[in-house]
Amino acid sequence: MDNIFSLPNSLGDQEFFETIINNKNIKIERIISTGQTTPEGMWYDQEQDEWVILLIKAHEKHRVIFTSSDPACIWLAIHGNLVDN
Repeated sequence: MDNIFSLPNSLGDQEFFETIINNKNIKIERIISTGQTTPEGMWYDQEQDEWVILLIKAHEKHRVIFTSSDPACIWLAIHGNLVDN
């Protein structure tokens, strides 16, 4: 992957999963969604902790429309230049 924001030529109706690192201690993958959601009544329950970040290019206007209060919503934000121009 040369650019984390680059998209595959054809996504179709499925989410795209790309493993970046995978070993016994950690798995890092890039996921590209195109409107998919978790089915009603389904819950993810995994053996490993999960940390997810939504990548947004510079100058992409965005806003938060919901965060949880119980439990508290914890964010990790990393700001910088992720792509060489």
